[in-house]
Amino acid sequence: MRPSYNITDGRFPPLEKAEGENTEVQEVTYLSLQRNTMVFLDEDRYIQFQNHRFTTSNPEIIEFLDNSGLVGEFIWKEKFPDWVIQKFKKDQEMLTYNIDDFRVGEL
Repeated sequence: MRPSYNITDGRFPPLEKAEGENTEVQEVTYLSLQRNTMVFLDEDRYIQFQNHRFTTSNPEIIEFLDNSGLVGEFIWKEKFPDWVIQKFKKDQEMLTYNIDDFRVGEL
């Protein structure tokens, strides 16, 4: 069984660059509604978002994500749509951080 590579943890083997290949690739940030979304590139490699965010300058990954059909549907490039921002705001209003509200054993 071959090992899986999680690209966010640095174990992903670097891509070989062809001679004369443009190495000036801009970083692209992808955003996800779920905090730790995983996207499989193939059966052995995947990327994992951390805190809704995945940033890469790897052209292979950028091309894969842009052509995957996920962008605009499940993940977004650089900015969340307004409806996601509103959802996060509403979720935040419904959360409480007062530890006294979570007393163990009192039902």
